[in-house]
Formats: sequence, structure tokens, C-alpha cells
Amino acid sequence: MVIALALASIVAMSPPRAEAAGVCGTACDDISADPATLAKQLGGFVTAGTFTATANGAGDTNDLYRNEILPIANGNPTPGCQLDTRVLQTLVIVTKKFGSLRVNDLNRRCPTMTHPVSCASNESSLHCIDPSVAIDFGSVGGSTVQGPDARTHELLDFLDTFVPSGTQAGQSQCRSTWSFTNITRQFADTCNHQHVDFSNVTSPLSISPSSYSNGTAVAVRANTGTLWTWTGSAGTPGFAANSGRQIQDGTSPALARDGSNAAAAYVDPSGTLWTWKGKAGATGTAASAGVGVKPGTSPDIVSLGDGSFAVAFQANTGDLWTWKGTAGSTGYAQSTGQGMKDGTNPSITTVGSGVSVAYQAESGGLWTWYGPAATTGTAKSAGLGMKDGTSPAITRVNGSTVAVSAQANTGKLWVWSGTPRTTGLAVQTAVGMKAGTSPSITLVGSELAVAAQANTGDLWTWHGAPGDAGFAHSADVGMKTDTSPSAVTEGDHLAVAVQANTGSLWTWTGDAGTDGFASAGNVGMRNDPGIG
Repeated sequence: MVIALALASIVAMSPPRAEAAGVCGTACDDISADPATLAKQLGGFVTAGTFTATANGAGDTNDLYRNEILPIANGNPTPGCQLDTRVLQTLVIVTKKFGSLRVNDLNRRCPTMTHPVSCASNESSLHCIDPSVAIDFGSVGGSTVQGPDARTHELLDFLDTFVPSGTQAGQSQCRSTWSFTNITRQFADTCNHQHVDFSNVTSPLSISPSSYSNGTAVAVRANTGTLWTWTGSAGTPGFAANSGRQIQDGTSPALARDGSNAAAAYVDPSGTLWTWKGKAGATGTAASAGVGVKPGTSPDIVSLGDGSFAVAFQANTGDLWTWKGTAGSTGYAQSTGQGMKDGTNPSITTVGSGVSVAYQAESGGLWTWYGPAATTGTAKSAGLGMKDGTSPAITRVNGSTVAVSAQANTGKLWVWSGTPRTTGLAVQTAVGMKAGTSPSITLVGSELAVAAQANTGDLWTWHGAPGDAGFAHSADVGMKTDTSPSAVTEGDHLAVAVQANTGSLWTWTGDAGTDGFASAGNVGMRNDPGIG
């Protein structure tokens, strides 16, 4: 079993995003934050003959592409062959700018290919960091770049318009003194290529925030006690920002997205529901909804698709309430009149012309509610007993049906599906769950996908059609005791956020029921994350 590697439990704070030294221009427009999307774009450039990635610039043509980029495009990144998302973005941007690009080196640790220069011979090489943060440029626009030439100067001047402050460049001894704004350190290297790396900086590229709309967003209560939002693609380090908004101890934020915009629902230290809006990875703004929340419980949020959001929460009366409005505004909330089990949280999704909420009722059973947000609506038992202290998760299946994952009173993961306010159909899976934890569910293609902390303490993912027992597999990520994962669909695969057993945010990506791939998000946190 691969346990999540220990990280410092303090928040690893990204430096502020640098202002570009010049103007990147259209080459920086429409740049995805999703590694698979970027890798597929590079594959298109390979087909067009405008991008090559060959180790040492000669020999087995495109061996770097086949071993380190193509698996990312196929949704099955190879462990040990990873590339930092900023590296992929830079490769796309430079190819767009100059019309063609040849790369001579990326990740020397990749075990599926033989590198002319191995990490064993030079462990300190910046190409031996996984995911790789280094690029060796061989040629751009059909002209070689070797350190002292005019095309190298043109390349570095262009990179300086969008790379983060702290970026490094090699070949300093090959030329006279060149100065840049964001490329702040230069060092000696062989004069047969141009090396650039992000080894000393965690900030993103200085490109339009809208360029990050294709990634995943996560909200956490960091160990600072404040709301942080993280953005990037699951399974990569991404980057995070502190909103400065305090969150009540023992509670967790929830996050949803509407296009490139994100919204979070959370409980402030006074016990009041608040909503936040902004770009994930930015400070954003927030406002109180003016409604009290039951101590120790957390809300859930969903986008209504029209710029507004709906929130479900257990009010301080113990009843299920729903809220509707623009995130970062007061909005409007109303009680459903349905009592909830103490210490449990509801889950909300859109379906039909309204929203549906799954919750553990006072009886200890799973119930579903349906109606327009911020109305009384109606509810009915789903006929499934739930484990004390656990909460269900809900997702839309189609225009009229939903699916719910829950830890049943047997301690096993169950998946229920049907029309809201009906008994539906509940099926037990083979996954035994850790006591006191709750699963998360989403729809990936035509199948349901669930993330849960198994009774081993590890993250497991399950997949199956509604009504099927499905199949589950360990993701080999150790989770913090008494915490629960959060799952979302990212493209054509599953993305999961967890608090790892290190106390830090980790994200996992892959097909449900497979090993997938996980990475630290470099944010020390408390309680559960919310992914959107």
C-alpha cells in the first residue's frame, strides 16, 4: 500500500501571482488547466508536425511525448512520469507563439523509457523532480536555441511575460548578461539547449484566470482556520489562495462551480451560514446569509446554472433548510419543516425543475426532499437505515432521477437510486466503511462513481450502474481518521479531494475502481474538503 507521503502540516502558501513583464498576447488565450486537455492539444501538434519531444533532441523521435505526455492525454498518467501542469501549459503556449517547438528533456525519472542522461548519474538535476518542473528547449520556430543566440533571447523575453516570478533559466555563461523581470535566477549549463524551470516557485502562470476554467476547484478549512480555495487538475499540485474568511471549528466548506466561477458555502465562527464567490485560487468576496446553522454541521451547495446557487443545511433548529441566491449575497432561506439527525449534513443536487436533497432524518433513516430551492417542498423516506453520525451524498442521474451514496447501519457502502420522494432501489456494495465517515457520489458518463474512506483507513473508489453492486478498488491513499472524501466528475474521469493522513489536502484522479494517480495539494487543512 502506498501511504500518502508526509508533508508539513502547515499551509504551503503560494507567492502572489506575478505581473507579466510584457504582453503574452493571443498565445496565452484559452489555455486549459486540465493536464489531459493540454496533453491532447500537444498530441494534435505532434500530428501536425509542429511539436516534437525527443530525449537529447535525437534518437527515438518523440520518446518523451509517447512516455510522458501521451499517457496523460489518455487519462492514465504513468507514476514517475508526471509533468507539472505549468510545464504542459508552457509547451502549448510556446508552440502557439512560434509555430513549432522541439523539446530535448522533461522528466528523467520516467521509468518507461531510457534517458541518455539518467537521474542515477545526477540526482540533483532539476529534471529529476516528479512531477517535472523543468524544460530543455531545443528549437523554437525552426531555429535552435543554445543559450547565446538571438532566438534564445526572443524565447526568454517571451517566457518572461507569463512565467511566475522566481522562474530559473540556464546557460548564463553562454552569453552576455541578460536581465528579466520574472526569470529571477540564471545559472551555468551546457550551451546546446535552453533550460527553464519552476523548481523554486509554486505560483501559476500569469495568464488570464479564465484560462483555468477547465480544472478542478476545492474548498478547505485550512489549518489557519480560514477558507482556502485550490485550483488545478486533480492529481497535480495546483495552487491555492487564502480568502481570509474564518470558518467555525469542526465544520467543512462546500464548493460548486458555474463555468469559470466558483462559489462556496460555509459556517462562520458565530454559527451563521455564509457564501463566498470568486475564481478558485483567488481571494474572492463573501456575505452572510443571516441564518443560523446547527453547531458541528456543514452545508452543501449546487449551481442552478443561471448564475445563482442553492444551499442545503441543518439550521440551528435541527430542521433541513434550503437557501437560494447569488453567492456572496444575503439571498433567501426557508425551512422545509423536516427534522434532521443531530450531527449530520445534507447533500443537494439539481434535478428536473427543482433541487433534491438527501439527508439523515431524525429516525436515522435516509430521506430525500424535492422542490424549488428556498421553499417548503416535500420529503419521503427512502427505506434505508443509516449509520449514526454519517451523512449521505446525492447526484443527478438524468432529468428525473437521482442517486445517493450512504453508509448504512451495517457499516457498508450502499447506493440508492430513484425518483426523489420515493422508496427507489438501494443496493449494498462490498465496501466496508470507516465508522463516522461519509461517502461522496457523482455521475461519470453513464455510470455512478463513489469515493469513500474504507474500514482500512484508505481512499477507495467504486463504480457501477444504478441498481448494480458495482466494483471497488483501493486508491492507495491513506486518509485522516474521521474525515470524508469529496468527489466530482472531471472530464471523462473521477476527481477526488481528501485530507490525507498527513493532515494535508491531496487530490486523486482516474477511472473509478482503478489505482489512479494522487498528488499533494500543499495545503494543511482540517475536517473535510469540498470539490467542484
